[in-house]
Amino acid sequence: MAVESEHTIKDSAFLSISSAQVIPESEFEIIFAPSEQVEITEAHIVGASMYMGKIPLFFKKTQNGSHKAIGMVGVCSEKEMEWQIQIFYKDMTLQQQKTATLNFVATNV
Repeated sequence: MAVESEHTIKDSAFLSISSAQVIPESEFEIIFAPSEQVEITEAHIVGASMYMGKIPLFFKKTQNGSHKAIGMVGVCSEKEMEWQIQIFYKDMTLQQQKTATLNFVATNV
């Protein structure tokens, strides 16, 4: 099973997977780089094509202002499995709640 790296930019926030290929049950890095000062209130990976529970993510702020976490997805019996990274955060400048998401597909090989 392999995952192609993807990224998204929404509400001035960049969210990406750092690896070109993610192997299930192996760690991979997730990078969240908002353009404003934020406080992450909740973050996890969920199955988008079927319920697989929530896989919690714990982000650490880096010196350059981005946030990094280590993620891992489980093996699925389906040929293709769509996953979604969900980050709920507070924009400290505007005092607004926001969400960043990134969908990616894992395919059995």
